[in-house]
Amino acid sequence: AAKFGFGNRTPRKKMKTSSQMNFTNEDRIEISHPLLYALMTYGDGSATKVPISNWNSWGLGSRGILTWLVMEALNVRRHPWHPDACQASAPIEEEAAGALKILKEHLDTPHKVEIALGEIRRIYDHTQSVFKRRGIRTVQLHRSLYDGDKGGGEEGYATTILDMSRAAKRLNHEHFDLPSNVLTSWCEGAGYASYPVTIQVEHPVENVLWSSDVIASKGEKPTSSAVESGEWIVLNRSLNGLLSVPADGVIVHRNSNLWRPSYDL
Repeated sequence: AAKFGFGNRTPRKKMKTSSQMNFTNEDRIEISHPLLYALMTYGDGSATKVPISNWNSWGLGSRGILTWLVMEALNVRRHPWHPDACQASAPIEEEAAGALKILKEHLDTPHKVEIALGEIRRIYDHTQSVFKRRGIRTVQLHRSLYDGDKGGGEEGYATTILDMSRAAKRLNHEHFDLPSNVLTSWCEGAGYASYPVTIQVEHPVENVLWSSDVIASKGEKPTSSAVESGEWIVLNRSLNGLLSVPADGVIVHRNSNLWRPSYDL
């Protein structure tokens, strides 16, 4: 599996934040595929109801299905033994039954799968066209993390990030590498203050699949957020599943009630 690591990187330059991009309602695309809309968004106005939680509710079933479809649609590959966590861990109980029901009812033939893949490509192409019109090549985003529950898969994650950041600085490395899923959620602002650690990364726009500003809602107000406001979904295309994080791009929220690390940077 992918492991943490260090490395050198060329100096970073200051990029635009998403708040400076001045998105308009014309930048929003309406998702025409009923299942994808139900899995990716809150589902407002959706005629298709799915038996699992959607992306915004952090459902392993929906994230696993979306990750699979995105990897197929956009030719994202991983080395052997470097799986995405949503692919390596199967949903359980009701979530597992619901995910299997979706596959059997909506994605049970190559033709149905190809239709879904085509819609993902259309969404991706639309997102890229929004950036291209503005001449934007990178965007600075934030992702907040915590140590997780004792015995959970994320236990000690925030502490490990702090360890890696501190070690990278002492070794005069400009960045360190973290294992990352193919699809991860990022935000425009400084992250969630309730989480102890936030990482700040400048992403090439080619790795942005969608954001709340480019997806139209099918609810009563099409201009309202179809997904969590300010959320960006970023692709990790690396074969080894690692994401490069600047050593000075780790923000600490010491007042968080989820704070556990025993040292300061």
